[in-house]
Amino acid sequence: MGKKTSLKDMPSFSQNENKNDSDNWSNNSQILPGPSSLPFIGNLHQIRDPMHIAFNQMSTKYGPIFKIKLGPQVYAIINDDKIVDDLVIRGGAIYFSSSSHYIPKETLPRDSEIAPYGTYWRTMHSLTRRAITRYIVNTHYQNIIHREVRNFMYRLYQTSSGPTDPTDDLKICILNVLATITYGSRSELTAPTFKRFYNSLAESYSMDANSKITGAFPWLSRTPSSVRKHKSRELKARKRLTDTAKELIVDLQQRVTTEKERQHCFAAQILRSIRKNNDRGITVQQLYEEIDHQTFDEYDSLHLIAMFLFGGTGAVTCQQRWIFAQLSYLPKEQYKIQRELYSLIGQGNYPSPKDYARLPYLRAVIRECLRFRPLGYFTVPHAIPVDDVYRGYHIPAKSTMLVNTNPLHFSSALWDRPKRFIPERFLDANGQLKQFKNDWEDPWVWCKGPQGCIGKELAERMLCTIVAYTLTYFTIQREIDPKTGQPFELNMKGEAYGLDLSAPSNFNLKFVPRAGIKFDELLRVDL
Repeated sequence: MGKKTSLKDMPSFSQNENKNDSDNWSNNSQILPGPSSLPFIGNLHQIRDPMHIAFNQMSTKYGPIFKIKLGPQVYAIINDDKIVDDLVIRGGAIYFSSSSHYIPKETLPRDSEIAPYGTYWRTMHSLTRRAITRYIVNTHYQNIIHREVRNFMYRLYQTSSGPTDPTDDLKICILNVLATITYGSRSELTAPTFKRFYNSLAESYSMDANSKITGAFPWLSRTPSSVRKHKSRELKARKRLTDTAKELIVDLQQRVTTEKERQHCFAAQILRSIRKNNDRGITVQQLYEEIDHQTFDEYDSLHLIAMFLFGGTGAVTCQQRWIFAQLSYLPKEQYKIQRELYSLIGQGNYPSPKDYARLPYLRAVIRECLRFRPLGYFTVPHAIPVDDVYRGYHIPAKSTMLVNTNPLHFSSALWDRPKRFIPERFLDANGQLKQFKNDWEDPWVWCKGPQGCIGKELAERMLCTIVAYTLTYFTIQREIDPKTGQPFELNMKGEAYGLDLSAPSNFNLKFVPRAGIKFDELLRVDL
């Protein structure tokens, strides 16, 4: 197809029109444009990393929405904000389900991440949202965040004599925050079990690539090859994950039952909601054995908590690494944040929950960091269970919709000078954080609409706290090249493979202590 199909050129055909008349799919609608595909592999031979750039290039030829095939699976790729608004945000229930075609159900039976939209999906999302509201973050989780971030600052200070890669210490900080928030205990009794749980979780998720391959190419699962052996190892890893998570949940249940003071951790919130809404009167063991019943139970909470803990650690760590990398190029913006912090809370102090609303410039810089270098360039894939028509184009049932956020973040129609780092674009005329009328005018790091990230409030609070603490105690600089006397360049293109998380490489920075900060008193600050 030589001519680009623009949004304006698309036929004016009402969305969802003639949905009950199957004959009209061929008579009244067109096939989505896209490159020709090959048997078995689809368009895999035409896609190169970074995938978001490949899709940008395809969009210039095939238009703002086009289709590709990865193996037998059809993908509808969206590169336009108006189409995103029509389908992702306002498209209705048929666009709310997450894609699960590549995940073997015997290894991950039920999970809100892959559940189709319906009562079960709404139950899981409702329980999760109630467990991490802004009020709960402010009242029960804020001190946990401050304690772990403060410990992270002390570790940065210990390595501040030279350039360092903060990734490992940062990951420990975020993992400790989420672990404490998740299970509410860092006792010696639960620590070994939790370590086994996290190792099992990492092992299980590391096998997902093979699961996606066998899901995309089902015939591979029937071949007497290492693929089938890998599947057996994956099932064993999932069982270890289930067993260790069950130990943690049983321990937490005992604390919830005998609690002298109310447990406010994420898992306890979920368990209390289950008890309130599920009056079945059976034991925990029965709940684990009765996998196929349709009531939300402790088994479901296992996967919900695992998704919250493991996914949250990876996502926040990647995004904070990008923020650190970008700030190392932005000394003026660092200074403005430091001035804002000093004018609000004084030198060496840390912000309380009520202070975050009064730190508009810090939050604007973080939002611009999210726009400029997000942790990933694609939203969670959305499953389309039934046939639909959009602007005259047939979107087939069982296809997967994927939003490429790179064009949304760098569209000159949405942003003034999109390739420049301008935090002020998120501030209004009074210097306060701007409230956008449309969802697509905000960074898409946490996705939008019903499939938006449930943990957005907590994730943004952690990012704000880490940046506020870091710039209170340090100035971030790049390592100096001894040959030239100039700072080394960081690889700001990042390491992104397929749909996975993106993170900067060659990541050595200097965290230079600011004058007047007494680090020997840092760990004695009351929270």
